[in-house]
Parts: sequence; structure tokens; C-alpha cells
Amino acid sequence: MNIINAQCNLSGGWDPTTFVYDVSASTSGMLATLTAEDVEVQTPFDVDQNATWSNCQVGVSDGDAITVKNGNTLVIQNGTLVTTKAEAWAGVIVENGAQLVFAGSSIICRSETAITVNITSSGDVTVSNSDFIQNYRGMLVTAYNAGVHPASIVGARFFGGYPTALPSGLPSTYGSIGIEVVGVSDGGSPTTLGLIVGNPAANWNVFQDLDRGIIATNSTLWVRRSEFKNIFNVNPPLTGIGILGAVQGTSTPDMLIGTSSSGLNNFGDCQTGIRLTGFDRVTISDNVMILATGDFHSGIEVFDTQSELIVRDNRLTQFDQSGIYLEDNGLSTLNVKDNELSSTVAGCTITGIELVEPTATGSVSYAVRDN
Repeated sequence: MNIINAQCNLSGGWDPTTFVYDVSASTSGMLATLTAEDVEVQTPFDVDQNATWSNCQVGVSDGDAITVKNGNTLVIQNGTLVTTKAEAWAGVIVENGAQLVFAGSSIICRSETAITVNITSSGDVTVSNSDFIQNYRGMLVTAYNAGVHPASIVGARFFGGYPTALPSGLPSTYGSIGIEVVGVSDGGSPTTLGLIVGNPAANWNVFQDLDRGIIATNSTLWVRRSEFKNIFNVNPPLTGIGILGAVQGTSTPDMLIGTSSSGLNNFGDCQTGIRLTGFDRVTISDNVMILATGDFHSGIEVFDTQSELIVRDNRLTQFDQSGIYLEDNGLSTLNVKDNELSSTVAGCTITGIELVEPTATGSVSYAVRDN
């Protein structure tokens, strides 16, 4: 954490008088390309022309946002640091029709939400090989149903920790979150894709020291090539969950976690690896969950799946409560197979696979085999 704190503090040589723009300013009042500059942005600040910040230190002066406006692109690259010396700032907001590139070992930190993606029909967000540090929430991706979401998130690292003071109005139980996705689905059938997090051909995403790695509400997600490390109750009384998903109302999103030979996800020292409720179709495969030095209570928990649930080819080691727990899944197909479960944790009541109160009626196919 000392390293993270050092990365988020502007250097002693930072001079806020080098570039100062008042609250009414925007990128049209400054050079379109800034390289190796120290910049103080007095927010709210609009990106109203294409702009590139390369190898810069950008200090945000107060609690408002940097907004990328429709039709414009902001590129943050080559080690650029965007942060504030004071309490948390709002973060970068990407409007519909706008584009953001956050890449090249850059850092955004000490914000309420580092990047908010409000793309509803057009636009693009590319996050690659860069860090989110000491944010309450790394990314928020909101309602989108125009096909597969255009955001790309690869090689991103989400680290927990947060400024001393909570942002005004937030409850004391507000936790640190890597990515939150709300209302994102392409509307396809039988399996939608929504937002794809990770790419087998790219560097790993890392979620570390958080209360929640990924949260999905009424959203379809495909999570692959991502690592969840030390996901625990950073902010009690919350509990640590690697991937938490829930469906409210009548929407029918899907959840795919792993699913390909090179889309493996790793979960290490997560109090709970995966907990999903109410999805239409769920596939959880090719994932590894282990206890290293911290907590690992439950591996995979799935409730109220509507149509199809497949849990296969996962390896779970040294959990102290349950490996795979499935309850109230009223569906036509349930397959739990080719999973490897083992635990020698002493002094605990441990269950490998448990099915509770399946509610399906009519023609069903349940298979629990070769585990």
C-alpha cells in the first residue's frame, strides 16, 4: 500500500501554476496535445475537442468531473497520472458518442468513480495496461443494448484503498469496487454478450484488495483472463466477493465466466469467488479458486437461474465452507461436471457440491457427474 500511496501523490516538484484553467474552461482553451506537463484542471472540465495527455501529471482541483463530450476523444497515455491532493474527485465521464483511451501504464486515482461510461448507442472506451488506485469504484458502465458493448478492458489493474474522507453523502459501508455494470445487455438470444471483460490474447486484468471485484446488475457479462486477489471485507460489514451478479425485475441477462481454454480466471483469497442470482443462462467454467494466505469461504454460489446452468472444469482448493452451492434454480438444464474440489481445512464443516430445493417442473435434465 505504501507503493500505491506514493504513486498517487503528485511529486514534490509539481507546480500547479504551470497550467491553470478555471471552472468554465475546456480543452478548446488549451493545447490539444500536452506532453510531459504538470497540469491543474479546475473542474467541472469539458473535453470539447480531441485531446491527448501523454506523460503528464494532471491534478484535479476539486470534487467535480472531467467530461468527454459527444463527438470528442480524450487519450490518456504513456504514464499520465490523474489525481487530486484533496478529497475524492468525481472522475472521468464519457458521454454517449464520445471516446476515451486510457492506456500505457497511466493511473487514475482518488476518485469516486474513476471512469463512468454513459454510452447508450455510439462511442468507445479502451482501457489497457493501466491502473485504477484508491478509487471508491474503478469503472461504472451504464445502460446499453445496441449490441456487444464497445468498451474494451484488458490488462487493467484495480487496486483498493481510498482517501481518508468519504465523499459527501456516501454511507459508511460504501465499499471499494473494481467494475460495476448496470443495465447492459445486447438483447440477443439465447445467450447475450453485453460487456466483455478481458481478452485471452491480451494481458490479465487484476482486481486486488477490494470489497467487490465486479458487480453486475441486470447486465450480461463475459469475464475472462481476469485475476481476483484478496477480495475481502475492506470496509466491514461488507464481505468480499470476486464477481457478484443479480437480476431484478423481468430482464433476462446471462453470465459467462471463463468458458474458453485460454479464458481462465484466477480467484485467490476471495471470501466468496462468484455469487449470482436470477440470471437466465449461466456458464462458469475454466476457473481456479484457491486459498493462499487469507480467506476462502465459498467458491461458486448460484441462485434462481431461469433456463440453463453449467458449472464445469473448475478447480477449487482449500475452501472452508462450500465449494459449489446451487439453490432454487428452476431451469430445464443443470450440468455440474468435471470440477475438481479439495479441502483439508481443519475445524470446519465443509461441503463439496450442494443442490438445494430445485424448483423446476416438467421436463428437466440434471447432471452431476465426473467431479
